[in-house]
Amino acid sequence: MNLSLGQYEADIFQIIDKFNSENPRDQAWRFALTRIDKRKYKIVGEVENGILMQTELEEDLKQVVEQNKETQAISHPVSHAALWSMNKLRNETG
Repeated sequence: MNLSLGQYEADIFQIIDKFNSENPRDQAWRFALTRIDKRKYKIVGEVENGILMQTELEEDLKQVVEQNKETQAISHPVSHAALWSMNKLRNETG
């Protein structure tokens, strides 16, 4: 994103737009490009040393994020318990 803040702004936006138009269904790249495209950011609040910004995702990407949140909510306690038990078996703390 830093390059899009300076003299290369127009070039960076052109590259992002071209890739998005040529690969409209590639979700992995769309997530990555959204994170580097400053046009997709909005200010959502202020913090002590600056501002808090958040990306605005397209609807289909929002659905992917929500599905992953649900999956993680289910699997996180299981993963945590498995890690804890492995550490206990190895006589480690943590």
